[in-house]
Amino acid sequence: MGYSIDDRRYWDRQKAEMAAEREARREYPETEGQELYREIAKLNAMTTEYFTVEQIAAQRAIVASLEARIAAATEAEWTREVTIERRAAWNAAVKDPSNRARNGKTVLVGKIEADLGFGLDELKAQVKRWAL
Repeated sequence: MGYSIDDRRYWDRQKAEMAAEREARREYPETEGQELYREIAKLNAMTTEYFTVEQIAAQRAIVASLEARIAAATEAEWTREVTIERRAAWNAAVKDPSNRARNGKTVLVGKIEADLGFGLDELKAQVKRWAL
């Protein structure tokens, strides 16, 4: 049942919904990629008109630190052997008819990425890294 915007119950319900949404977001912590995106957005918004050079340099250091952590984690996860295995899994998935559109020719890349848990861009970068 909807309430009028002038009714106090409307605002109580709005407040409760916003609190529930905040609580739900708290259950799923930010990934490092999301954190990096947020910090880059902060850096891009910083101008010398409102921030000191030191503050901007500190934000750049935060971004560089996050980028280094993500790169290190990626390198640790994508060993040569893992890359070879994932490449074979990707090639098998592409050949599987269940990963094709109705016309039988178009490969459903998004479905394959969701099923395998990694993306084509990641795989290509690692194949290039290991010169496979």
